[in-house]
Parts: sequence; C-alpha cells; structure tokens
Amino acid sequence: MTTFGPDGDDANAGILRGRYRLRKVIGRGGLGSVYRARDQSLGRKVAVQIFDTTATSKDDIHLQENEVNALASLTHHSLVTLFDAGVDRSDPDRPHIYFRGLLCWPTVR
Repeated sequence: MTTFGPDGDDANAGILRGRYRLRKVIGRGGLGSVYRARDQSLGRKVAVQIFDTTATSKDDIHLQENEVNALASLTHHSLVTLFDAGVDRSDPDRPHIYFRGLLCWPTVR
C-alpha cells in the first residue's frame, strides 16, 4: 500500500491502473482525495480523484458512480473535463479503488 509523506508527495508511488503515476495530494473532500498525477500513456499532467477506500457499501459505490456519470454528461468552462474513470483492482489485499482521471494539469491551480 502506498503511503505519502507529510506534504503528500511520494515520487515512488505506484502507477494506478497501469496509467496514472500519483505524485502529491492537492485536495481532500468528503468523498476522497485529489492527486497531482502524470498520465503515463499520453505524457501529460492530470489530476486524479480517488474515492475513499472505506466507502465500499452499495450506497457509497452508487454515489460514486452517480457523481462520475453526472460529470461525464456535462460540458462547461467552469467544470473539469473527465477523461477516464474506473476501478483499480491491481492489489487483491486492498478494497477496489474507484477513481476519476480529470483535467489536463494547466487548468489546476
């Protein structure tokens, strides 16, 4: 399991779903955390939201899916662009992590 230092940085973090290398926590909220990351496939900086691993009830997963579907259906200059979403099942000892690959990095401040 990846752990992060006090500033949230971990240059040795694993690659999420074979694509996103997590770098630093840039925000936390009620549903999870947002990380500065690098899309290894496309070679660009992105933000990735990872929902809390404790949110594994059917209601929690339904809420996560609804949030992802709502964001995917919207286009507006004040909203982030959703590029990817899925479940990372690469570590059998951890709960499945539902995540969203978000906007291109220059948009994030």
